[in-house]
Amino acid sequence: MSTPDPHWHDQIAAAARGYDAGKLAEQAPRRADWASARLAVMTILLRAKYTQHTQMAQTLLASGDARVIYVDFDSAYWSVGSERATNWIGRLLEVIRSELAAAEAGIPLPAIHGNGSSASPGTQGPTCEDGAPGPSGSP
Repeated sequence: MSTPDPHWHDQIAAAARGYDAGKLAEQAPRRADWASARLAVMTILLRAKYTQHTQMAQTLLASGDARVIYVDFDSAYWSVGSERATNWIGRLLEVIRSELAAAEAGIPLPAIHGNGSSASPGTQGPTCEDGAPGPSGSP
C-alpha cells in the first residue's frame, strides 16, 4: 500500500515471510501521500486483524485499560525506545481494544469514513472460518 509501483507491490506480496516483505518495502519507492495516510491504513489493518482472530482479540481485551507499549528497534514512528519514539502501534491497539470492548458490551459505534467499515468490530460484514467477524470493508 505504501508504494504506487505495481512491480514492487507484487514482490512484497509474494515474499515468503513478513520479515522479507518488510525489507522489500523499505527499498520500494513510497507514495507521495504515504505519511498522511499510514495511520489510517494501519488502523484498518489492525482492526481487521483483531476482528478476524478472536483469540488475539481476547488477549488484547484481557490487558484491560493498561497502556500498550510496542517495541520495534527499527521504527521510532511505530514503537517506543528512543527520544523521538511515538508508539503509534501501541496507541492504535488501545483504540482497537476499546472498540472491541464496546462491541462486547453491545455499544454500537458509527461507521467511519465511508469505507463501509464499522468502528464497532463484529457488528457487520462476513464471518471468517473460526466464526469471527471479518472486516466490513477494504482499505
